[in-house]
Amino acid sequence: MAQQLRRMMMLVVLAAACSAASAQTIGFVRWAEVRAKSTYLIERDQHLKNLENQLVEDFETRRTKYPLLLDEEFNRFSALRRKDPLSADEQRELESLHRLNNDRDMNLARLESLDDATITPEQKAERQTLLNVRAQCQAQIRAMSDNAIKVLADEDAKVFAEVSERVAAAAKALAEEKGLAMILRDETILFGGQDVTADFITKLNATQ
Repeated sequence: MAQQLRRMMMLVVLAAACSAASAQTIGFVRWAEVRAKSTYLIERDQHLKNLENQLVEDFETRRTKYPLLLDEEFNRFSALRRKDPLSADEQRELESLHRLNNDRDMNLARLESLDDATITPEQKAERQTLLNVRAQCQAQIRAMSDNAIKVLADEDAKVFAEVSERVAAAAKALAEEKGLAMILRDETILFGGQDVTADFITKLNATQ
């Protein structure tokens, strides 16, 4: 994931012309070093990875371990699971939600094993209620997956815009300071140019 951020890190031109007098002056940055040493880029990339990991963990936890908790129940369970420390009441609530999922699972398995010829009306009604809960949970789990993809895509786009603006601002400020017409990635330089990698990293990390 974080594809847009990685595409941002592959941009060739970082800054354009500043003045006619410096039209022949070109700076370059060693982009691999920028990626490795810029605390700002590292933090933004890690932010997206952390978000992705959290979304995947929540989805897999619900899908595999708590498939019979409804949205509100699972969201509350997740909030309590992440809270530390828990009060005594919160611990009891967490355990109650855990049991709720397991009780639904066991009761549904028991009721589904009963023969339709001998099942009582009460048991049949209870079975149908649990089947409805399971169907609702399955629909909500599918929606959870779709929502996680949207949340990550929205955050990826937000970070991409932020990184684009900050890279441009850092490159422009550095070019103006050093009288450079443009700043390029090192792969585009065949000969000459001024290495401004260290200064660019400092500027990128500090630019607000």
